[in-house]
Amino acid sequence: MTGRVNIWESEGSPLAKRWTLAPDGRAEKTTAAQLYTGTYSVREFKDVHGLAEVVGGTTTQQAISASTPADGSVSGRVVPVRLLADNPEAKARTKKEFVLQGPSFGLIDCDEAGITRDELVAMLHKVAPGLAGAGAVWLPSGSSHICHGDKDLTGLRGQHIYVMVKDVADWPRVLKVLARRLWLAGHGSVKVSKSGAVLTRCPVDTAVGDCARLVFSGGAIAVAPLEQRRGKPVVLSEGGFLDTAKAIPDLADEEVGRYEALVAKAKAEVAGEAAMARAAHRSGEVARRLPELMAKGMSAAEAERVAGEVVDAALSGTLLGDFLLTVVHDGGRQEVVSVNQVLSDPERYNECDCLDPINPEHRGGAADARLFLLSASPIVYSLDDGGKVFRLRRQKVRLAFASGQRVELVDQLVSIASANDSVFMTDTGPILLDQGRLMPLTSPRLMNLLGREVTLCRVGSGGKEAPCDLPREVAELVLSALYR
Repeated sequence: MTGRVNIWESEGSPLAKRWTLAPDGRAEKTTAAQLYTGTYSVREFKDVHGLAEVVGGTTTQQAISASTPADGSVSGRVVPVRLLADNPEAKARTKKEFVLQGPSFGLIDCDEAGITRDELVAMLHKVAPGLAGAGAVWLPSGSSHICHGDKDLTGLRGQHIYVMVKDVADWPRVLKVLARRLWLAGHGSVKVSKSGAVLTRCPVDTAVGDCARLVFSGGAIAVAPLEQRRGKPVVLSEGGFLDTAKAIPDLADEEVGRYEALVAKAKAEVAGEAAMARAAHRSGEVARRLPELMAKGMSAAEAERVAGEVVDAALSGTLLGDFLLTVVHDGGRQEVVSVNQVLSDPERYNECDCLDPINPEHRGGAADARLFLLSASPIVYSLDDGGKVFRLRRQKVRLAFASGQRVELVDQLVSIASANDSVFMTDTGPILLDQGRLMPLTSPRLMNLLGREVTLCRVGSGGKEAPCDLPREVAELVLSALYR
């Protein structure tokens, strides 16, 4: 059996993190660049020593992955989707073009401090004894062992274990099984982010199972007088390619129930801490956005309402028009842009990498999220916390109506619904595209759609506005107008 590894090489900036010596003697890190334009080359290995050779032979200009070309090609160029028209011979680094298939390596990534190599291996073999039969290679992460003279300034920051597997397409499932079994063995925890999100953690990062994930095995750029002393890859086991489907089965229903109970208990224990962090985050974000919104002519009260709406929506998984994203371009250059800007120029920003919208400090500020803008429902996909989706929407429209203005309100709502990218008019009536599925636009679905697009306010006596839900009878009138 022969395994395959993809070696990616950047045509631009190096893919490694850069470390320099600060005046106070600390090692300072610059985030690594992202791969935009470059080349891919598929290498083969027959045993664990061949795998170790591939892992240890990469440079700071390169990265590796288990995802290989779906068409079976062995080399070529990669460019962003937006540049494909000018580079017809190239591929885009998408999940359609590069897939997990056949024999390769599965990565176990441990960033938990205080665990030695031997302790990590013993922990993994205890929860998944089948792993012991696989060929495996160990190497410290790219930020480990940055040294100045005889001082190790960073120590063992993280550990990578490259496991030989018979079918790497099964590896994302394996990582989830390992994470759950580690929780059952007492090695799970939760973390409250600065935004108040409760993140599930364990020694194994499940996000590395994503086929788009690159492994920066070439180490770091240590600027003199610093140097990196990671050593060479270590062969942990002389085993062969592991049949993960047999060696690492899914949890039994009873085990799944115990795992879910443990996670629920851990989250409940930090609920108070999370609520305080969320409130502090909301207050800080609202205060930060107020000057900009008031400069647009909003009153203090209106600016506070709009800013709060943006923050609350983001915490619920929807990024509204005024939400700010940090896009990371080739070479590591960062650009802060609003969701409105991104949606207005999808060709420019599609498949650009960015910081996690809610947890930008994830993995030391790594660009672990990506924009996908050319579908009917634009999203940001983040690898944080095992992978999550943020939907992108323009800022909610505020509509105020008084008694006797129902006709005007219906007309405005018809215009908003008709302009929505998820609504399509057909000969048989309007249909809705929701999470990749087409379905008839019914009154409840319309109310849900408009609830995401519109802030509705009823004007009472004295002209005072009060937020209200969309009356069902108004939704029925809007739906009738759309069917005409």
